[in-house]
Amino acid sequence: MSQMRSDSQPADENEIVRRQLQSKLEWNLSNMARLDRDGRRLKWMLLLVLVGFPVGYIWGSFAGMLTSGVILFTIATGAYFVWGHRTQYERKIWELEDKLRKI
Repeated sequence: MSQMRSDSQPADENEIVRRQLQSKLEWNLSNMARLDRDGRRLKWMLLLVLVGFPVGYIWGSFAGMLTSGVILFTIATGAYFVWGHRTQYERKIWELEDKLRKI
């Protein structure tokens, strides 16, 4: 007896794997786009360093330098995380595209 397949069911195992890989690829690409937005935000966050000047004027130069240092450290850490995740997503995207070509 042959079973009837509906049009919504994939024809074979390769089609299932291809769809899974395609959905993972789209997810990674959307994460890359979000990282690009986060990277642009980091550049604008550099303006927060200007907060150190009024803090230094009000509470002294040590407080101003400390405030600026904390802000710069936070921005540098964020930039490192964005760079690390971007590298990871680029590698995953490359692997998924390679797998999709092989199918």
